[in-house]
Amino acid sequence: MKYKNDLVLWIIGATIAITGLLIYVHPFADFFEFEHLNIAQLGICIGVGFVSVIWTELVKWKNRKMGLKA
Repeated sequence: MKYKNDLVLWIIGATIAITGLLIYVHPFADFFEFEHLNIAQLGICIGVGFVSVIWTELVKWKNRKMGLKA
């Protein structure tokens, strides 16, 4: 990797924490009119998010292995 961004994990963690607060803390959820997610819905969200990110990472990995520039 050409550079390493040390803040990525902090940004991802903060995003997950804020999203959790908005969905599961009643005053925030009521203000934004969000509904609580059940386990199945949460699993679908995590799965779709994972697939959405991992395929781009696999393409980047393949391109680096083949010596292609992005």
